[in-house]
Amino acid sequence: MAAFGKLLVALLVFGALGYFCVYRHAPLIEAAVDSEVRTAIAPTSALFVAWDTSGRDVTLTGSVASDDTRARLVERVANAPGVRVVIDQLRIAVPTESDVAATLTELTLDATGLTLDGVGPSPEAIDELQRLATSEIPRQEFRSDARIRPGLNERWPQRMAAALAAVSQLTRGSAALTDERLVVRGRVAGPAERQAVDDALSRLIESDADLVVDVALDTTSITDAAAASCQQQFSQALANEQIRFASGSAEIDAASDALLSTLAGIATDCPDARIEIAGHTDSMGDPAFNDALSEQRATAVRDNLIARGIAPERLTARGYGSRRPIADNASRAGRVQNRRIELIVSVAD
Repeated sequence: MAAFGKLLVALLVFGALGYFCVYRHAPLIEAAVDSEVRTAIAPTSALFVAWDTSGRDVTLTGSVASDDTRARLVERVANAPGVRVVIDQLRIAVPTESDVAATLTELTLDATGLTLDGVGPSPEAIDELQRLATSEIPRQEFRSDARIRPGLNERWPQRMAAALAAVSQLTRGSAALTDERLVVRGRVAGPAERQAVDDALSRLIESDADLVVDVALDTTSITDAAAASCQQQFSQALANEQIRFASGSAEIDAASDALLSTLAGIATDCPDARIEIAGHTDSMGDPAFNDALSEQRATAVRDNLIARGIAPERLTARGYGSRRPIADNASRAGRVQNRRIELIVSVAD
């Protein structure tokens, strides 16, 4: 009987210790899983996807443009370290005007300067953002292609000011703002600049509980000369031949297999390069559909290059729709030129 009592006490102590360990470490495990999910989702440019982490279980909500995109996203999250179960509550919905164009503001920093696209609440708000940009990034030309849309969230000026403060620390990248989400992606020169981005956005998070903020930044550097060489090779490969797709879809034509092999070879020979795969359409059809289609095609090319051995973290897919034409959409020849995929190598300043 005494032995049974000792056994019972031992079991109770062991159970209490086990409960304490799980209780103590559960928040740390959940935070680590949440970080891995954020990393898994970031390269997909899934602006309209949100997630909730409970322990090691992840629930995905929001909308994606196709079943293929949904499957790829769920697979990426399921393969993230620490994830046990993925609960898929995503819906298939091509973003509409009310989802995208009506509320989306994009601030992009690249070699040509700083560009504001999408919508803004008033000319005065955009002028104030330009004043801040001139102050924070004085050597970069500021261009605004934003349309005026009254009635945007009243915190738009504060949110875009924080987005600008974050983008000012990048060597190249962007901030995309909707009513519910701010996504900052790009490249920083080092840890100090990364910390400055975090500081700018943490102040926004503390004062704006209704906004979800995602950050995906790359600190790997590549010299200007090496990046220029890689860029030249990609540009030459795509100069006389473009990646072909089935009409109105993101299915890659088998005739482009040789070209994709060439592009994968260039990427392999430029191991330090980070590459944006940019999808573009002509101006025919619905702008929201064109935006979604261009991103789907860019994602299809990204997946193809990954299948050929290129590391996923080196590749970012992004759709620009018809917003960046290189020829006149009034002619058939011009529209053909505008329907294209570009590979853009990241360049450190």
